[in-house]
Amino acid sequence: MSAASQLLTTIVLARIEQGERYWRFQLFHPEEGPIVALLRRSTKTAGHAPPDLFQVIAVSLNTAGRSKLPFISEFTVKEDHAALARSYPAFKEATSFTRTIWQNLRHAEFFPPLYQLCERALRAFESGERPNVVHFKALYQLAREEGYPVKEQWWAQQSTEDRDAIVELIQKPVTEISLQPNAENYLKDLKHYLHHHTDIQIPDLFSK
Repeated sequence: MSAASQLLTTIVLARIEQGERYWRFQLFHPEEGPIVALLRRSTKTAGHAPPDLFQVIAVSLNTAGRSKLPFISEFTVKEDHAALARSYPAFKEATSFTRTIWQNLRHAEFFPPLYQLCERALRAFESGERPNVVHFKALYQLAREEGYPVKEQWWAQQSTEDRDAIVELIQKPVTEISLQPNAENYLKDLKHYLHHHTDIQIPDLFSK
């Protein structure tokens, strides 16, 4: 970022304590891609608390000074996704997916489709409906967006019964899907495929 200050609309993918004085934010912009920025913890810009996880914010970044990272000088919340915090399963799956997005942004060549995918996934997670299915759909789409032959390789290697079930997961709205435990198994299997057969990094692959 060459400008001393600029206004960007971003998704907050992570908010991390940086010592006692700062928050460190992982932000995703549809054109700039991944951005790491700092905010002084004592600052309540324009009377607001610091940005929260999954919020879409219009943020002004100041790159002046000695810091290698830009500072957040002001921000406005455009979309909140506060309901995600009220459902632990949805919050867990959304956090897992956005970690995957962040981990792979550095290798992405074209950001807008991934930004749009992240937006759609967060809205679907916020509904609280079958978050493991939402995660599966989003991860499958991520692989397709990155150009991997996930259908031709992973899906094609499944049994006929499993291929039919996976098509249901991918094509039907979440509320119309009848599968119950198998959805979680397909999500795990897809994660393992991506880990072993693509360059997509899955940060929580071995977490419980």
